[in-house]
Amino acid sequence: RRLREMGESGGWKLESFIESPRTLRLSRETGIPTDKTRPDLILNGTVTRFNDKGYFKDFAGKLGIATVPGYLADSMPALEKAVSVMTGGHQGRVMLRKTLYGGGLGNLSGTPGFLLERIKTWYNGGRILIEPFLPPHSVAGSLAAVTPTNVEFRGVDLQTFADGKWTG
Repeated sequence: RRLREMGESGGWKLESFIESPRTLRLSRETGIPTDKTRPDLILNGTVTRFNDKGYFKDFAGKLGIATVPGYLADSMPALEKAVSVMTGGHQGRVMLRKTLYGGGLGNLSGTPGFLLERIKTWYNGGRILIEPFLPPHSVAGSLAAVTPTNVEFRGVDLQTFADGKWTG
């Protein structure tokens, strides 16, 4: 009801992190436009495919673009096997990335031993990229204030990392 009222008042747009047919349905049922991506590209699966890290990595390879070496697993046995064979370099750490998650929510990293203990509760189906851990030195971030009536952009910061952990 509240979202329909917002749609009727105008001035709002849905900006989902990963667009899907559900985004279009929410837009239709609330009257809040998306206007971010052509609906046919969402409905025919193009947006989902290119948001899938495994598909995108394969696509980049077909274009001759180098990517981080690794494995793609789509089951618990395949995931356990891929983690087990990852050795050497990068302090022995491995990065697991769920292919259809965003914002780091589908990531897990650690030594193969640590990961083999954790993946039974972490893995909930789907495809996983298994790659060597590449520690970031810094990541650009943005700060915005969300108020009842709008979103105000406040600025960009540089977040620093040490040993793969955020430090400020």
